[in-house]
This record gives sequence, structure tokens and C-alpha cells, in this order.
Amino acid sequence: MRKKIFMFSMIVTMLISFIGCSNTKENNTSDSNRSYGNTINNYYKAMSACKYNDEIYFSGWNDRAFYKIKNDGTGLEKLNNDYPKDINIYRNHIYYIDESDIGKVELIKFDLDGKSNKEVLSDKAYSVMIKDNKLMYMDRNNYNSSNFIVVDLNTNKEIKNVEVEGTPIIFDENTFIKDSPTAEYKIFKTDRTVVYEANEKTSNAPDIVNVSEKYIVYMSSSPEMGYFATSMDGRTTKISDNMFHTRSTIIGDDFYYFRNGKFIKLNLVNGNVEELFDFEFMSSESDVNNALNRSMFEFDGVIYTPCEDKILPMYNTKTKEIEKVFNDLVLSRIKQ
Repeated sequence: MRKKIFMFSMIVTMLISFIGCSNTKENNTSDSNRSYGNTINNYYKAMSACKYNDEIYFSGWNDRAFYKIKNDGTGLEKLNNDYPKDINIYRNHIYYIDESDIGKVELIKFDLDGKSNKEVLSDKAYSVMIKDNKLMYMDRNNYNSSNFIVVDLNTNKEIKNVEVEGTPIIFDENTFIKDSPTAEYKIFKTDRTVVYEANEKTSNAPDIVNVSEKYIVYMSSSPEMGYFATSMDGRTTKISDNMFHTRSTIIGDDFYYFRNGKFIKLNLVNGNVEELFDFEFMSSESDVNNALNRSMFEFDGVIYTPCEDKILPMYNTKTKEIEKVFNDLVLSRIKQ
């Protein structure tokens, strides 16, 4: 359903004044004191992952379970048999939506071990985000309406519970994108003010690849075929004339992706292209739309990627260097 929600490239220009998805990282703030649970760069992926205290918590792609691994690629540990979506970690607690069974959408809270002090906060949640010390989630009533709930995590008190139309996805505390049962797509506010409403002229059905605080990257076959990035100020950059599935992420104004055996950085402002290193993930035909080809994550300027049964730090965008663990465990094997 998430692909459908972002059905229109034109909506991006309408988000300028309304969404304002800011980077939720907080400099010089320890994990135990930070006010966010994850960042927008790591949402809207086929997998889910979150970094906390030099460990990566992630949804496994082979057995659909919940894992964590140390930042150096060691200590892979299965936490439980849940299949988590929208993982947020906030002050030594894990929050996520468990989709381990068909139709199951439980909002779960655990201690960091993924086993202790389990709480089911909702049995019908489908979208969750922690930002500015607030737990925000959507409870589905039916396909015609949902309740948007906000909890102040400092007091653990519910401070907002409003009914909204359809089953929208959270962008921030005041803005949502909605895919209604009648295939009418809207961006709207909590006071029901419609920011944007799609129609037949704007429905060119892009396949959204990445969302960040500044860009939406998508593939489209109509009205023009290719790979595109549209910024929140309405500027569109064509990345490629072709449509292709790849691991990718957006950091600032740079789009990082694999293509033709190379890891590439494309600056979405000036169009500069830089080939960073040679490598190609081998994927079977069945991998085209699965989690491995749809997911790449960014934490504190370091790009992480799934590899075998792990998630590894791959490339540091600040130092412009390949991460040692990726070089030792992946690249060095190829060179032998």
C-alpha cells in the first residue's frame, strides 16, 4: 500500500510548506537522552532497521524475525520471532509494529533485549514514529477511518486522539498522506484541511524508491520513463533514462546507489557523479522486489546495507571511506 500512497510526483511540490520533514538527528546527544526514535531517511523501506548504542536492530529477511548485530559485524543475535516494521528506539526501549502473522499489526514496546517487559500498546496500529519526545501512531478503525494518537513520552500521557479519514501514513505530527478506498489521494492536516487532492490528470503512478527530509526518489513510466528525484522545493532531477531496482539511499543532496557493478554518488543539485568503488550484489530474479534490493540505511552519515544474514556499515560519507568491516568481510573476499 505504501507504493500507492506516493502515487503522484506532483504532490512533492505541495509538501513544501506543509510537511517540512526535518532531520531528527541531535548532535552531542547520547542515545539515552535523544528525543527521536529513528529518522525519515530510514522509513519507507521494504525492511526496517534502527541504530542504538553501536548496535543495529533490524527485521530479518530470511526467517522474518527480529535481530540485532554489533556495529563491527559481530554478535548477531535473534531477539524474538516478531517481524518488526517502523522500528524506533527511544531511551532504552524498542517500539515497532509486529507483522509476523497475516493481518497482525500490533504496536509493541520492549526493553532493549527484545524479550523483557513486553507491552502491546495497540492491536490495530499500522504506522508509528517517535519524534520530539512523542510517540505517534495510527490505529485503523476500518478502511474508511483511523485514529491518530500522540503520547507524550516524558509523562506517558495521551495528548492527542483524533479521527482521520482513510488509512494515512504519518509524516509528522500535523501532516499525513492518505490512500482512500475510492483511490483518491490526499495530503491533509489534522484539522481536515486538504493540502492536495489528486485527480486523473496527476496520477502517473510513480514507484517510490526513497524518501528523505528533502527528496522523493522514484521510477516512472509515464508521462516520461526513467529514474527521478523531486525535491521539496519542486525541482526534479532525472537520474537515469532507465528504470532499475537497486539498493539506494539519500543523504542531504546526495543520492547513493548501486548500478552496473559500481557504488555511485550523484549530487541532486549540480548533477555531479562520482564512482566510489566497484562491487555488485548478486541477486536472483526473485530478489528484484524483495527487501535486499529495496533497502539501504543511513545512521550518522554511515551507509549500512544488508549482506547475507547481517546488516553491515558499508561507507562513511563524512570521511569518504569504505567501512573496515565491509572491506574485511565482503570486499576482501572478492579480491582473494
